[in-house]
Amino acid sequence: MTSPTKPYAAAVIVENIPTELRKLDRWVAWRYEYLDGKWEKVPWNPRSGRKASVTKPSDCSSCEKAVAFYHNVKADGIGFILFREDGYVVLDLDECRDFRSGYILPWAAAIVHEVQSYTEASPSETGLRIVVRGKLPGDRGRNKGGKEIYSHSKFCTFTGMHVSGTSTIVEDRQEEVARLYERVFGTVKEQARPPAVAPETGLTDDEIISRATKANGEKFTKLMLGDTSDYDSPSEADLALLAIFAYWTVRDRVRMEELFERSALADRKKWERADYRERTIDRAMRPTLTRRTKDNQDIQDIQGKTGIDTPHSRDVCARTVSADLGIDQTKYQQESSMGVTEAIELAGTQTKLPCGVASFNLARRLRNLSDERPEQFEYAVRAFCEHTGHDFEEFWYAFLASWSKVKVKEGDDVLTWAFEMAKVHPQPPSHCPAGNKGKYALVASIAFHLAQRTDPNPFLLPCKRLAFLLGTSAMTVSNIISLLKQNKVVVCVDENYEFTKKKAKEYRLARP
Repeated sequence: MTSPTKPYAAAVIVENIPTELRKLDRWVAWRYEYLDGKWEKVPWNPRSGRKASVTKPSDCSSCEKAVAFYHNVKADGIGFILFREDGYVVLDLDECRDFRSGYILPWAAAIVHEVQSYTEASPSETGLRIVVRGKLPGDRGRNKGGKEIYSHSKFCTFTGMHVSGTSTIVEDRQEEVARLYERVFGTVKEQARPPAVAPETGLTDDEIISRATKANGEKFTKLMLGDTSDYDSPSEADLALLAIFAYWTVRDRVRMEELFERSALADRKKWERADYRERTIDRAMRPTLTRRTKDNQDIQDIQGKTGIDTPHSRDVCARTVSADLGIDQTKYQQESSMGVTEAIELAGTQTKLPCGVASFNLARRLRNLSDERPEQFEYAVRAFCEHTGHDFEEFWYAFLASWSKVKVKEGDDVLTWAFEMAKVHPQPPSHCPAGNKGKYALVASIAFHLAQRTDPNPFLLPCKRLAFLLGTSAMTVSNIISLLKQNKVVVCVDENYEFTKKKAKEYRLARP
């Protein structure tokens, strides 16, 4: 079976890339590779001609060598690997730019204007990349709703397609980064509880291997020798060994990779794939759920606890990770772990909402992680209930019912985008009657942003969807829209409109 057509990649304009970045030996080339059913950008070491790791400075080269590799070996582009000590932060904004006209959607333009640093188009020319000097709150990259922010252990593609009107250099923007991070991704949460026994730091590689052997015994020894018989797949064994190294190195991904390569597991060809290495190391560093080994006798917490203590958590996990669900276990466990994090993050904004509304919102959030069966997110639902005070059993049934009702994932629809824009950039029409505040002004601002997004076409103001977003009733939203019409803020496109199943009511902004 042949792979689909390789995606487009813009030609690199090297001279437009900021000089301070070009002077650093942090450069690689990259190629599109069709992996696991989709095209991935894979970094390559320009000096060795082998795939590069985003955690090894030795795999980087000068910008000149990366450009030469790009031209001579016919790579698809060049990239810059970010290391913590360099102090750079990158903002990736997806699907926000028209590749023909260069038009940037208002939500992305607002971020570009707020940050005001070097900005360029992505290789597809449909996204944007902003580079600043600063530090992430909590030092953890995040990805949500087409917005991604990161500062280390990742490579950033560069095109040199500078966005006109933005800075041509990398600016210091610590305050802006902190504000944007909190607004888009939420405040940094401390870990729920520290490890029971903190590992020592400053150990040599040999000392770590010696202590891990004493602490984990036969399990660790078998993994180092390449024995995967206790695991469902070699990938599960890789993850288990990396999780041990994550503990003893205090989640130092560079040392984790170096220690892993001393094991026989590193001899597999799959480990040579940069995307697989980075993805597996990411999972090993992330708190996750318990699972059973292949013999179904020894339940092992391979990556530390989630911080959620439920009475029958081990029995639930053994059941829900069962192959009877027909879900790939590696993918299944990763999504389950991410679901707990997402549920706790969302819970802070849902404490006062009724069960039906909150369960629908949680289902929309977790739909971003998986389109498969919802049972894998039982831990996430339990975490959500513990943080919001909902009764688990009642909420669980509501969540399962909401799962099938979710038509669009959180952040995927234009109404959610307009709602977020209205909160961050409230811009109701200038002729909105003075003194109106609260939900009235918020709906007016949503209408404004929808008009900018859909122009010259009309926009929709669906009462039920707005009610979910605003945390109120559909009747309240309907009354607000009626007031907006009376006050000539919006007008109905068809004055003789009568509801039919084929057409929804459409609006435009009224002219001042």
